[in-house]
Amino acid sequence: MGKNVGAGSLGLWTHKLKSVEVISNYYSTYYSGPAVKMGAGVVGEDALPVVSKAGLRIVSGSCPTVGLVGGFAQGGGHSSLTSTYGMGADQALEWEVVLANGTLTTATPSKNQDLYWALSGGGPGTYGVVVSLTVRAFKDGAVAVGSLSFSADANESNDTLWAGVEAWLSNIPALVDGGATAIGILSPTSFSVSPLVLPDRDEANMRDLIAPVTTKLDILGLEYSFNVTTFPTFMDFYNIYFIPPEWQLIDRISGGRFVPRPVLQNSTAEFVSVLRDLTETTDAMIALVGVGSSIQDAIAPNAVAPQWREANMNVLAQLQWQYNQPWDFNLAQIDEINNVIIPKLEAVTPGAGSYLNEANFANPTWKEDFYGGNYDKLRKIKKAYDPDDLFYGPTIVGSDAWNVASDGRLCRA
Repeated sequence: MGKNVGAGSLGLWTHKLKSVEVISNYYSTYYSGPAVKMGAGVVGEDALPVVSKAGLRIVSGSCPTVGLVGGFAQGGGHSSLTSTYGMGADQALEWEVVLANGTLTTATPSKNQDLYWALSGGGPGTYGVVVSLTVRAFKDGAVAVGSLSFSADANESNDTLWAGVEAWLSNIPALVDGGATAIGILSPTSFSVSPLVLPDRDEANMRDLIAPVTTKLDILGLEYSFNVTTFPTFMDFYNIYFIPPEWQLIDRISGGRFVPRPVLQNSTAEFVSVLRDLTETTDAMIALVGVGSSIQDAIAPNAVAPQWREANMNVLAQLQWQYNQPWDFNLAQIDEINNVIIPKLEAVTPGAGSYLNEANFANPTWKEDFYGGNYDKLRKIKKAYDPDDLFYGPTIVGSDAWNVASDGRLCRA
């Protein structure tokens, strides 16, 4: 999203703030139980082994290099555990933050509540320099993990494949209601889901959740592969699925779109038609992340985009950044994301918005899409804590106080 760059600016490097402290009995008026305090530089692969050793689990990003205190929690943060426990921002107990005037302060649901609200999902790098975050932790235990795949047979019409995709999408609301999340990848001739994650459940529970889909695939005569494994802990699952080196870098141009629950319940065929069109007419990799969260999951009210609470899926459309091509080639790819691919998704998901951490920095309607009805309140909070708009990043709240000049410098708007 380009939030880490700004010609002539001062960048604050928090990467080496690596402390991870497990708190067995955190106590406050709004939560009591296990918690974990993390420095601003902590990424998933720093925290998860420490937390797991204590017999706990926390909501973290899929990729092990995701910074848990920065863009992840401050931007919302979805996870393989989100359908069960909520967003990353929903776990926030207290933020330690240096304000624009140099003051170190703490924001909690009972102290500096407006700042706590904004930091918890209102966008990273915006309201102050966070130096630590304390989050709720959960008792660890079994995790059921599945994979499902099917493809178009050479002797069959692709219509059968897409009927199978429709069966999968129709079952997403029930899947997330059951506490599961799923990452699916589409191509013109195949569909695969891996991992499909169901915390605190076993193989039988997983098979029950997926039964409506496999029954439909059987009726369609579509051959498929469906496998389920139960891991004893979250870390055992994570080490297999997310630690491999290929997860260390994603060098793609992304665009995204939420899919509200009613679309999956009532307009599945129209949605599938758009997905089919995108896979058959563009080079985009289409990822379908089935995930649901409710404000009831949160420690306290927060600034997670209202659209998140209405969505049961996040669609990612990605084009590969081409290092061997001229700059204009990649600019054209960004244009295709924002002016061809995303508008087609918008047509079937009106007003749904996009996840600010997995969208595109050139999105022309970023205020509405990334923040929804929270934007005006967030702008007032930023003005209260950062009156001179010292903190800047593309598409953060208040970023339109600045213009980017032709040579890349920031100038007052």
